[in-house]
This record gives sequence, C-alpha cells and structure tokens, in this order.
Amino acid sequence: MMKSNMRLLILLFLSFQSLAYSQSQSLQLSPTSESPKVDGMVSLKEWQGSLKLEMKRTPKWKVGIQVTYDKENIYVAFSNLAYPEMPKLNAEVMIQTDLSTNDWSDNTFWFHSSYSNCEAQGKYYYWESCSDNATGWEANTFPLEKGKPHMEFKISFSKLQLESPAPGTKIRLAFKLSDAKEFHTYWPSDASIQKPATWGVVIF
Repeated sequence: MMKSNMRLLILLFLSFQSLAYSQSQSLQLSPTSESPKVDGMVSLKEWQGSLKLEMKRTPKWKVGIQVTYDKENIYVAFSNLAYPEMPKLNAEVMIQTDLSTNDWSDNTFWFHSSYSNCEAQGKYYYWESCSDNATGWEANTFPLEKGKPHMEFKISFSKLQLESPAPGTKIRLAFKLSDAKEFHTYWPSDASIQKPATWGVVIF
C-alpha cells in the first residue's frame, strides 16, 4: 500500500513539473511585416521583430533561432548550422496545436530538412515521407549557401489544420538539431521529441 501511494505521489509530482515547465516556457510571437523568403539568407529586414532564441551545440558553437508568422504561415530560421571541423547540422521543427494532450496525436507534426524535406503527422522520424516538393510547407536543403549556413522553414497553418491564429492562441513548439553521428540538441534544452509536454509554448 505504501509503495502504491509513493508511486502515485511521484507521478503527480512529475505531471506537475511537466505542466510548470511548459508554462515557464510560454513565449510571445510577433507577426512579421514582410514575409520571409525561404532562401537560406535570413534577411534582417524579413526577420525584424521575430522571437529570437539560441541553441548551444557546444560551449563555443551557438545556433540562433528566429520565429515569426503572418496570416497564412509560421516561419522558423536556424542560423550558423556549420562550424569548423564539425559535422554540419540538419534541423527539425515539432509543433503541437492542441495543448490538452501531452502525447503525440493527430494534432502533432514533425518537419525535417537535410538533403530533402521530410514530414509526418502524429509520428516522427517517418523517412518514407520525404520530398523535394513538399505540400503545405517548405525549407531550404543541403547544400547550404557558402558562408551562410542557414535554414528557413515556412509552414502553412492549413498544413497544421489551423485557421489563421487569433491573438492569444497557443501552440507547443520544439526544435532539434542533429548530425550524421546522431548527436542531438534541443530547444527547450530539456525537451524530448517523444514527449510534447516538454516542449515550449508560444503565444500568437
């Protein structure tokens, strides 16, 4: 009986921690005045006013992230995906549009860009769905522009089965960087692709 009660307390504590973590990661998005082009350039004008984040790949290698949106799409930019004598990075975006669930569902989406664009709904690492001409979203792919190792994602709200989000709308969002050696880095830093409850929350 005591062991059962202890297990219940531990589960309640972990659930509370996940909820508190997600709430602490709530960040405000601002709409763009000039919709970014998916060309890997990360123009300062296009990304002016975007939400700016950072992922620390190594103590010296930091990857910048920017997030913004317009009436039809959400945009994500990854900057500095290459570093001397290190494997180049591919980028992934994970989105969950229903915060009432903590697991992967039909409202959870995975987007990957490397040599082609891969996607899945309700699951991740679905390599059978990769294309150079994805429907409803796009991202520039390898090889990256010399001297500008950046990736830009454009994901339509229709792809996410959303209307243009009203102010105050919330979604879960996470980013993952990886290389050929399967070394992964996340934002939020303690996020896990398997557990949407550990992702950040952004507010339109």
